[in-house]
Amino acid sequence: MAKSNLKLDLVIKTPLRKMFTDFLNKLAANANRTFGKTSYAIIRELRGPIGAAIIRSPEMASLQGGRLAGELGLPPALQRAAPKDITEAIVNSIGAVVLPVRRAGRKLTGGINITVQPADFRNMLGLGISPIKYLSRNKKFKGKMVSLDWLDWLLFKGDAVIVQNFRVERGSHGRSGLAKMKGKRGNPWRIDPNFSGTVDDNFISRALDDPIARGEVLAAIQRIVKTHWGGR
Repeated sequence: MAKSNLKLDLVIKTPLRKMFTDFLNKLAANANRTFGKTSYAIIRELRGPIGAAIIRSPEMASLQGGRLAGELGLPPALQRAAPKDITEAIVNSIGAVVLPVRRAGRKLTGGINITVQPADFRNMLGLGISPIKYLSRNKKFKGKMVSLDWLDWLLFKGDAVIVQNFRVERGSHGRSGLAKMKGKRGNPWRIDPNFSGTVDDNFISRALDDPIARGEVLAAIQRIVKTHWGGR
């Protein structure tokens, strides 16, 4: 069989720059279609991993019959309810805003901006679980109404001294059934540094920054986007 000497030449007449621009424009269009369809799905998908990250945090565990519950004076019913209420409030705050994807020179800008937890913490402070108000039975303050703003302390006070001249006495006593405050001169009380928080560094931010939580959140987003990418 004779060998063929036929040669084919492929000539691309479209300039490479235009090809690249067209590719970016199509990629942006597909991204906008995908993100527009998936924003609500992403919110739903993130409720699981974000809720799990919060509820398994050391602070939420300690509120459920642990050291924090005793030191903060949480009654048993609140020990059970508070972690669930807090987690639900955070999960319900999840939002997703689509930022239109556009070509900007040789790159694309835009995407989905996912938010968790309002910066003013209104969803947390409006839960009605803090402060705890009661009539003091302590000799020094007997008969006076005391307000324990425990959630504010946990979120914002950091390592600052909250109560002067009192120490925690552990045992089966107090509102929590776990501990009570007892006067002791020169003994300040503050939130345990292992649990204390500030506006920028508290149990919420720490839970969401955990590598396991970040991995689960990223996997959930990728799963939703991949499912809808390229669809009509």
